[in-house]
Amino acid sequence: MQLSRSILIWFLIGALMIFAFNLIGSRQVVDNKISYTEFVEMVNDGKVEKATIKGEEITAITKDGKKVQTVIPEGYSKIYDIMQENGVKIHVIPAEKASWLTTLLISWLPILLFIGLWIFMMRQMSGGSNRAFSFAKSKAKVYLEEKPNVKLR
Repeated sequence: MQLSRSILIWFLIGALMIFAFNLIGSRQVVDNKISYTEFVEMVNDGKVEKATIKGEEITAITKDGKKVQTVIPEGYSKIYDIMQENGVKIHVIPAEKASWLTTLLISWLPILLFIGLWIFMMRQMSGGSNRAFSFAKSKAKVYLEEKPNVKLR
């Protein structure tokens, strides 16, 4: 029973670590971030071939194959017209909205893991001989030489 519970705990810890790494590692990094003004100038000069718009982020590929990224100012939608006038191929992807479950896990999971670890450690410390932190308990026995040796018949 103790072994299966221990394996289950390590399995859960491993699964949570994999989940956290996948959540953090899924974000793409673009090296060439430019200002919005520079992006509009590139579009007007005809240097942008195609653009992908996801929420407020624009990732564009220039005619020489370079990838650039910028952010649309909030409430500014004229960029669509500017890109269409200059022959840019536009691909729009709706912005991803995090589900309530993901938000709940990200915000509460570290706290719950800490509380669970604390409860686990407290249970281990209060237990018997083969528990965590049992190294501090002395196994020495008191030996008295003057103890009378009495036998009853």
